[in-house]
Amino acid sequence: MQTLTLLITAGIVTVTLSTCISTGVPTPAATEPTDEQDTNEQVSETTFALAEGSAIRLAGSATIGSWDCAGYQAESTFTPGAKIDTFHEVIDHIQARLRDGDEVDPDHAAVTLDHDPIATIQVRIDSLGCGNSAMERDMQGALKADDHPDIHYELDRVVGVTWSLSSETNRPVLHVATEGYVSLAGERQAVEMDVRIERVDEHRFTVLGSKKLDMRDFDVKPPSALFGLIRADPAVTVIFDLIVEPQRSDAVDSSQTAARN
Repeated sequence: MQTLTLLITAGIVTVTLSTCISTGVPTPAATEPTDEQDTNEQVSETTFALAEGSAIRLAGSATIGSWDCAGYQAESTFTPGAKIDTFHEVIDHIQARLRDGDEVDPDHAAVTLDHDPIATIQVRIDSLGCGNSAMERDMQGALKADDHPDIHYELDRVVGVTWSLSSETNRPVLHVATEGYVSLAGERQAVEMDVRIERVDEHRFTVLGSKKLDMRDFDVKPPSALFGLIRADPAVTVIFDLIVEPQRSDAVDSSQTAARN
């Protein structure tokens, strides 16, 4: 069992991760789970999926200017590792304290995870629109889309977490430092990425992250045109601009929870 403990310092809440260690006390005999326990377990395993408005983009530059391609037909799986209500309670506590300029009570800012968070994202390369059919064709060829049709990201582990209060929305923002893997054109590379998570309402969260990659690390030759007069820079930025919501309809009973700002 793991515990995330959030401690506030100079307006930012720092999270430490600890693992519960056995004390040698005999473990009670296993008992048959009750219906309530079954329900709680289902809720704790709630999977989030992409909501309408999510996009994954590739952005870069070439000798004639910058370019940006966006895809809206992505797939994602995200399991936070604890019950949704637990996160809501922590966010509510932090939001109230930060708004009032008070310290966050560590006893009310701890989340016990049932398992490590799980996150995967993938988008089909041929779904990325660049506003130029010739460019889309060149990009698909350079990224070897015929043999490797997807760009795929997989979370490996969470390295650190901090909280701040958004100056735009006045809501808590979760800043997550992550390590994971990007698979592209048949190659898999380890990446570090900072992810920004913000609660929109009772059901939805925005997830924003970006990572600059060198296409040559994935054995991809930057495309060129007009006998090399137009060349793409090998650096490309993958941008995850996502909205996630519970995939299970019974994960959150909106009739029994009050709307949160």
